Amino acid sequence: MSSAPSWCHRCHVDGFWGGTVERSRAAVHRTILVVDVEGFGDRRRTNVDQLTVRAGLYRALQQAFRVADISWAACEYEDRGDGALILAPPEMTKGAFVEDLPRALVDALHAHNRTHGAEEQVRLRMALHAGEINYDDHGVTAAAINLAFRLLDAAPLKTELAGSSGVLAVITSSWFFEEVVRHSRVCDMTAYRSISVTVKETATTAWVHLPERHGDGPHDAPGSEGCPEYPEPTLLGRDQELVRLRRAASTARAGRFTLALVTGEPGIGKSALAGAVGRQLAADGWTIAWGNCPEREGSPAGQPWAEILQALVDRFPPRHHAVELAPLLDDHATLSAAGDVPAARFRLRTAVGLYLSAVARANPLLIVLDDLHHADGEVLALLTHLAGALVSEPVFLIATYRPTEVDEHLAEALATLARHQPEHVDLTGLDTEVVSDLMRALCARPLADDTVAAIARRTEGNPFFVREIARLLETGGEHAAIGEVPPSVRHIVRRRVARLSASAQTVLHHAAVIGRDFTIDVLAAVTGMDDDVLIECLDTALRAGLLVEPQTATRALRFAHALVRETLSTTSPSCAVAAFMPRSAPPWNACARTTRSHSPTTSTPPTPRTRPRRRPGTCGWPRSRPSGVMPTGRRPVSGNRPSFPTRTHPEAPSGTDSSS
Repeated sequence: MSSAPSWCHRCHVDGFWGGTVERSRAAVHRTILVVDVEGFGDRRRTNVDQLTVRAGLYRALQQAFRVADISWAACEYEDRGDGALILAPPEMTKGAFVEDLPRALVDALHAHNRTHGAEEQVRLRMALHAGEINYDDHGVTAAAINLAFRLLDAAPLKTELAGSSGVLAVITSSWFFEEVVRHSRVCDMTAYRSISVTVKETATTAWVHLPERHGDGPHDAPGSEGCPEYPEPTLLGRDQELVRLRRAASTARAGRFTLALVTGEPGIGKSALAGAVGRQLAADGWTIAWGNCPEREGSPAGQPWAEILQALVDRFPPRHHAVELAPLLDDHATLSAAGDVPAARFRLRTAVGLYLSAVARANPLLIVLDDLHHADGEVLALLTHLAGALVSEPVFLIATYRPTEVDEHLAEALATLARHQPEHVDLTGLDTEVVSDLMRALCARPLADDTVAAIARRTEGNPFFVREIARLLETGGEHAAIGEVPPSVRHIVRRRVARLSASAQTVLHHAAVIGRDFTIDVLAAVTGMDDDVLIECLDTALRAGLLVEPQTATRALRFAHALVRETLSTTSPSCAVAAFMPRSAPPWNACARTTRSHSPTTSTPPTPRTRPRRRPGTCGWPRSRPSGVMPTGRRPVSGNRPSFPTRTHPEAPSGTDSSS
């Protein structure tokens, strides 16, 4: 990290470097974040390369702060040539710096690296600390800041980043780990490793974290919020899909706008496939631009299009329409500043179309819109506009989304885009042979065929799960790989579940104890919830992608993946388990037999727990309900919400699966 004097910046200058000497001596508390670009001074980097790296660094930082809901304007920053010192005010929550910022920064760095050569790509070390600091007329100083820089220069941190394929390595002070990470409901403490730091006069203990190794980084994991699985050097089991997308790219290169829709469950490799296509097309001379649709509420409207344009303007400065493009290129520009917002929005969309047309005429253009299921209305409106505006241009647009999370707005946009005859690529799990190849590529130890087959069954060929199981196998052996849930998966599932209401969480924990497959009647009897409340909770879990509706069963639901259910069952509160046990506490299999042997004429309810029996058509599922209509009268969209058929009497469950 360069120690040369540098300018310091802040949007609100009052009380920063200025002020009296007496005031400058008063210590104030700040969260301290320091970043450093790996290999910034490498002789292969020219001055122009370094300028591009610096521009990419600040663009990635500002984008990541925006996604993590951390106000960049409220922070102070000091440029360090090959990095930056950032100070956050005391009222800003420290949790966001470890819970959301690393993941967002990884996404932003990958977005930059995809569109730049090796000498212009960015990999970062990041240090986090907090403490009292002092300002004077020349800048800022404090023992806490010195410690942050010492942590950043720690040899173990540099070794961790150098030995990883990721783009970010994080180190926190012991204080930050104990006071922030350890008490976070989101952070997984097992993802942090204690190291000894000895730099100059400093000798201390710190904690290192590689986000992409532990599920915070680019993984499109089941239940994860917008954490995509970014390209790997090799892509196994997707040869046919690659051929189809390359054929669609050839159509686009001939001068016809072409759209491809890549769909599949979380973690199935949608982003990895798009990235593999991007690498191949980049080698053929295409221009590549990538935009991620953030899940976090409060993100600026049209954010992925802003990412796409900001990645392009460095290489293709807009000669015309710069004023109209400003709302997507300048954080301080807004549509409302133009007065007539609808007219300004139309001019913006027109300007984006004209600019992308100009870019595509120089080189064929690939645009990737990742996680379209998180897209806001402006993203979708601009997408449908561009599909028509670029119809005669060499533009290939790949959009990825989860079919289980299609809302009304996306469904309407997809209907509009259907006229352009998109190429549909639906990804499913890898077969056992490919899982075997992937496991053997990831694991150094030899694997028995039955172990690979067991992992293939347990992961259902989901590439993200296969990779995480492979890491678990390397550290814990075959028993752990077959019987345990990887920490990164637990972390992601818990984070997703934590965003649901308390009632929905309770319902999921009870359902997890029942088994991966369960009937709504058994769950209703176990939870004792009002039927409308229960269905609303299940509806929420379905929309979150944690549950699915089997096509072959009625009034039944299923956990979207076995590992999701296993994570919940291992953390289910004791009351969820106790709900299945009568006071005499017979063996579990006895409870199961009691449940399975129940019939509508029996006076006992369909679980071992005593519960009043409902009369048909009262205070619960009505005597008749149109298929697909929720209790509140809402009709599910694209089959993502439960469609419960008519119930005329309390049906006996046909049995539940208590296995994983």
